[in-house]
Amino acid sequence: MSFIELDDILSTSVLYDGYCNYNEVFRIHKSSINDLFNKSYAYNNKLYTREFLYKFTNTFTINKVALPITKGDIISYEIYNVMDSSNNENIITKAKNVFMKEDELEINLNNIELDNIKIKISSRRDIYPRTDEILIIKSNS
Repeated sequence: MSFIELDDILSTSVLYDGYCNYNEVFRIHKSSINDLFNKSYAYNNKLYTREFLYKFTNTFTINKVALPITKGDIISYEIYNVMDSSNNENIITKAKNVFMKEDELEINLNNIELDNIKIKISSRRDIYPRTDEILIIKSNS
């Protein structure tokens, strides 16, 4: 098995609940504080989301994505190909009500060619893998 290595990745970003990119300068304004309060009220249903964005140096044929997570925590996942600079996306695969027997989620992508990937995960707990723990497995062919 061969993986996407650090040298193959041009950039990474993590979006926390779809509104805050910690790779950019974080500015606090009154509207930002109100947004944070609104988000905290929305957590009554105990669902949290993270979006992991990877831009690669080249186009790679991806076989699957694997990530460590405590079983039973993941509610859903979606995987996208971000198509252009205005963030138009093409969904590759998604699943809801994910049932896992192991402590690793493995998502088969059927050897699709990508130069970037966005992995969106919804979970019951606000505990997620680090970007370096997510394994993007290249095709053997």
